[in-house]
Amino acid sequence: ELDRVANEAGYLAAMNAARSDKQRMIELVKPGRIVEIGPGGGVVLDLLEQRFPTSEVIGVDASREAVDALARRARAQASRWRIVHGDAERLGELVPGPIDTVVFCSVLHEVYSYTEPRFSLASVRRVVEAAFAALASGGRLVIRDGVQPPPGRRRLRLLAPDARATLELYTAQFEGRRIEITEL
Repeated sequence: ELDRVANEAGYLAAMNAARSDKQRMIELVKPGRIVEIGPGGGVVLDLLEQRFPTSEVIGVDASREAVDALARRARAQASRWRIVHGDAERLGELVPGPIDTVVFCSVLHEVYSYTEPRFSLASVRRVVEAAFAALASGGRLVIRDGVQPPPGRRRLRLLAPDARATLELYTAQFEGRRIEITEL
């Protein structure tokens, strides 16, 4: 089964590989109390800590496995950021007090895909509303995420030896919309 949650370690490693693109997003962040929702492998937490050495940096993740891995990593590298386990819809309870910046980096599509009911914009609205409610006056909400492209044909060049099998499994299990594969 192709399950991003069950294969968390591989997913987190892939997310950390996109560091340079995430670096550009950091320029939008206001210093102070900064919370990243769904920090995955922690690369954005590291970037935030480097860019804002006097800020309080907190990650909030619903995945127990991700939180445990991040806590181990934070201890091993003596990071100042901290990680909190919980559902971001309860951000105000998990991180009480005003927040200067809330960051969503490549996570809202996960909220859309994995929060029950799956493939519901309502789950995305709830988590964004919770973040907005937790912001300090003049606070900033920073969102970096992919968007669903309009229907149409896409051309893919598969490089990995097992990419075809992975793509076929993904399309068979994806419930968001029908995906058809045609070899050219």
